[in-house]
Amino acid sequence: MKIMITGSNGFIGTYISNYLENQGHEILRVVRHKENPCDVKRFCTLDFEKMEASQHLFQAVDAVIHLAGLAHIPDKNLDPLDARKINVTQTLNLASQAKKNGISKFVFLSSVKVLGEDSGDSFLSDTSVPTPTTVYGNLKWEAEEALRDLFDKKTSFLFVRAPLVYGPLVKANFLSLLKIINTGLPLPLRSVQSYRSLLFVGNLADAIHCYLIKDNPESGAYLLCDGDAQSIPAICHFLGESLNRKVRLFSVPKSFLSWLPGGSKLTSSLVISDSTFRSHFSWDPPFTLNEGLAETAKWYLTRQ
Repeated sequence: MKIMITGSNGFIGTYISNYLENQGHEILRVVRHKENPCDVKRFCTLDFEKMEASQHLFQAVDAVIHLAGLAHIPDKNLDPLDARKINVTQTLNLASQAKKNGISKFVFLSSVKVLGEDSGDSFLSDTSVPTPTTVYGNLKWEAEEALRDLFDKKTSFLFVRAPLVYGPLVKANFLSLLKIINTGLPLPLRSVQSYRSLLFVGNLADAIHCYLIKDNPESGAYLLCDGDAQSIPAICHFLGESLNRKVRLFSVPKSFLSWLPGGSKLTSSLVISDSTFRSHFSWDPPFTLNEGLAETAKWYLTRQ
């Protein structure tokens, strides 16, 4: 199978490209811009606003995995118009070209944020009503709806509503957490009672592959995760064990956490159930949460 992957030079794109290549597929690695001279042979550039100029790239492609887009940017730092152009308009440009060229499968990396930021005392599932509360979540929801309207029965689609994705090469908040734990500095998280579902990039890659190789897969938006959610303190302690660092947590008032960057999110749970995807595709994640965290910590230690 020949698979086009956009955003293939990012953290998630790099892992998925390598994984699918190792499964015997031909991978067309697509990026917006080549970052250095050595990228010339490995990556192809695609102008998402002038798709006709890149018509040749779609020849003989069987599936498209769209990972490119804006992420990890707080709403206050986002230009709404620019963000919509990249996360919605350019996504539709790509999908329209894929449909025009008869590509049969389209994978779009969406986000659990389409369903909100807080699962409360229960969990979010594929039957939960979309209630995005951020610009990012709203744009993912808008893109999903537009893609549904675009595709007909000839094109199968998979929208992955992912929680926080982590793994080797991870960036943003998860990398910051690894750095802090590795220093041995105490963290004000002892009294945090919230739980989180996470998704190891290896499980994401395997689930996408499971969809791609299935004959006549059922289109839809699906949640994915590693399995049972864990408390934030438990995640910190396991990362500490994997980094061979003692994790020291102390308690602070909940109101104090809200003053920390991203601290308000620490006090709410985001737990999901991916039972629908597992049932429809007979899928079990190849990595447990602890195995994924251990792999990520192992990678982090190699970069020291």
